[in-house]
Amino acid sequence: MRIIEPSFEVAAFDPSGLLLGTSHRQLCDLSEKWLTIATAYLTLHGSNFKADWGGPLAHLVTQITSSDGVALVSFYADGVLVASIALLCGVKSDAELSVLKMFVQSLRKTEMVRASAVDEMPFEDVFQLMRRPLMVVVPWGDERVTEQDDQLVQELALHFAAAYFQASIPL
Repeated sequence: MRIIEPSFEVAAFDPSGLLLGTSHRQLCDLSEKWLTIATAYLTLHGSNFKADWGGPLAHLVTQITSSDGVALVSFYADGVLVASIALLCGVKSDAELSVLKMFVQSLRKTEMVRASAVDEMPFEDVFQLMRRPLMVVVPWGDERVTEQDDQLVQELALHFAAAYFQASIPL
């Protein structure tokens, strides 16, 4: 009998709306320390909040709005948007579709997407991604954000997503 490790899919899009690729992330490959920190952060703040990470990470802020196993998440560094994320647990497909449409519409309205889109329907590929749980991430690549903060947000976002999925569904 094969044991399936808890995992989730990650789909990365660039600001033009092109799917850069997908990857499969297993929880056992993530840092236990950072997963514990992300879980405590979520437990402390609940399902709808905007809060910094405290201490040396106080310049990093996460905002989340979630309901029915679907979440919209934004990560900021010193007030600059670093990443926009949708988290989909696969619990309620109608809620997911509704939130995904809202997520895509909001992305399409941004100046960066309008200026860089190579397709008349940017981010349309997000609706073809069927594996759950799924983390859809758009890293914005703003030059005001240091490479170190970009990397920190990337790691925090992965651990935050894993913590969210663990709290929302049995992985």
